Amino acid sequence: MYNTYMLIKNKELNNMDKHEIYRKYRSQFIGYIVLQQHYNNEKPLSKTDIDNLVNLSHQLYRSKDYSLRVGWGTDTTYGINRRVAVKHMGAYMGNYWSRYCNLNRKIGLLNISTDDYGVENVYVSLLDTRLEKITKEMYQELENLYKDATTKKECA
Repeated sequence: MYNTYMLIKNKELNNMDKHEIYRKYRSQFIGYIVLQQHYNNEKPLSKTDIDNLVNLSHQLYRSKDYSLRVGWGTDTTYGINRRVAVKHMGAYMGNYWSRYCNLNRKIGLLNISTDDYGVENVYVSLLDTRLEKITKEMYQELENLYKDATTKKECA
């Protein structure tokens, strides 16, 4: 009974840690872009633009989290493309090509590609080195979290 309770508690803590990492990452990611807009005296981002940035940050987080938990183990084109996307800090954003094109016109920090799947599943990656650094830090924190969880399981 106690062991089951502790396993559930550890899983809840692990999930809380993951969510804290994501919230911190999202704040840094979006905050950096908003500040760049301000420093460059550009038009402020609209609510829709911010929502698109939240969506992008969540997809980057979720792709890395999934690759650490389960992995893109299939050798299908989709699995290979997803592994490469995580490695290069990009995400497939679905059929929202125009949204990210309009957003990129304002911020100029994204690379938008339709080479793999056309406009049905647009690939969005980062062009700014500071955004890449923020994303790498988030990736590293997630990797450390999973390493710690694996070590605790082996020791238990």
